[in-house]
Order: sequence, then C-alpha cells, then structure tokens
Amino acid sequence: MSNLKKYILEQVGSKKLSQDDAFKMLKELQESNYAKDEIAIIGMACKLPEAESPQEFWNNLISEYRCFIPMPSERHDFYDPFRNPHYAEFLGMKAIPRRTETEDTSLVSVITDIDKFDAAFFGIPPREAKYIHPGQRIFLQTAWSAIEDAGYGVDTIQGSNTGVFVGEDHNNTLLYKYITEPDQMHLTGSWEGIMASRINYIFNLRGPAMVLDTACSSGLVAIHEASNALKNHDCEMLLPVVFRWVAEQQEPDLTMKMPQKMH
Repeated sequence: MSNLKKYILEQVGSKKLSQDDAFKMLKELQESNYAKDEIAIIGMACKLPEAESPQEFWNNLISEYRCFIPMPSERHDFYDPFRNPHYAEFLGMKAIPRRTETEDTSLVSVITDIDKFDAAFFGIPPREAKYIHPGQRIFLQTAWSAIEDAGYGVDTIQGSNTGVFVGEDHNNTLLYKYITEPDQMHLTGSWEGIMASRINYIFNLRGPAMVLDTACSSGLVAIHEASNALKNHDCEMLLPVVFRWVAEQQEPDLTMKMPQKMH
C-alpha cells in the first residue's frame, strides 16, 4: 500500500498526474484500506476480582496489586456441600475439610455481587433468572456495560447487525445444577451454548452469535473469529467477550506482603 502511495506522489511530482486525480486515488486507497483492515475498539467493560472497570484493572496491574483478599464470610456457605464426603465423591473430588480457624484467613480472589441481577432490565422473569447460572448473569450485565461504554443505548443497538462472539474456557457448568435445587429452568439457565444467543435475543441483534471453547485460547480465538466476521461483512459491529468462571483459593501466607490498592 505504501509503495502505491509513493508511486502516485511521484506521478504528481513529474506532472504526469493532476493533483485532483491524485487526491481522489489516495482517498479511495485510504477508504479501501480502512474497510478491509482497520477495526476500531469503541467500548470496553470488565468484571474482575477487585476491578469493576478497565481503569481499575489497569491500576491494579501498574501498582502490582495482588487481588487476593481474606475469605468473605458469605462465601463459606458455597463450600458447605463439598464438605460432605459422599457428595464430594459423587462429583469426583475430595471432600473439603470442615471449617477451621485458619480457613478464615485463607486468601481468595473473588468477584463481588454475583447474587445481584437486574432481571427486569433484560426482560427475564424472576423465576427464570433464579436458575440462570451466575456466570451468565454477569456476562449479560458486563456485555451491556460495554455497549453503554461505546455510547449506545437500547434504541440504537436494538435490531442492529451486531455479532456476539464469546470465548469461554472450561465450558461445563454441570456443577451448578448439582449444588442448586432441581428445576426445569436449569436446562436453559446453565446451557453454555446459548450465552451469546441470550443477548442477541434480548436486543434483537441480527449478527452471528457463537460460543467458542478452545481451552486456554478461547478468548483469543473468539476475538480472531470476531475480527474476521467484521472483515467479511458478516456484521457491522460486534461484541467479543472473554469469559472464564473459576473458583480459586490460596492457603494463608504469613510472609506475603499485600501492596496497597491504587486509587
């Protein structure tokens, strides 16, 4: 492309091409280049441990803040089912020891407000929302935050040719069914394959919607496929989402120093 621009300018310099014609050619080249190769990131959002926005996440990185905190008291109930040795064996895991004094000083990295969800905003009945996997609820809310960050609202995004590409590592939420009360709503509430389709359906998006699980590379593959969809004109705008839902815990380390969080 740069050689072609150089040739056009040389033709103008040797007076073999008029300035007006050269301007038109360069403009067409620029528009063609943008249409084929250039992709603009116009909005971002995230929900991570100790970071509710990209700016907070960036601050944690540059301040080398380790996002591990003492186990919140309300999270202890989550582990109670796994303390039953028979239930743990059924799930193919070892039973978690009964709560001890040292457990309260264990360090964990957690996402807050996983039990909060504005079901009415997404037009989801309360009973259905109750059985939607927390990860899918967080996905919907974070995806909408990215749309808002891009300057779009319901009236402007609805019915648009927008695609949704979700990269989800470890595409298996059977555990959620086992630790919650049985209900037919579990079928759609924990079905990973419809994550992308949920937001497409809610806002009547007309672009492609898919969930990709390629293990640790899921996020990169989703962004790659989303970029190709734009270049191939499969959609005019897209929402690539990197999603990973894990439970992680560290034993207490008395020698570890926790840097102060940057404000």
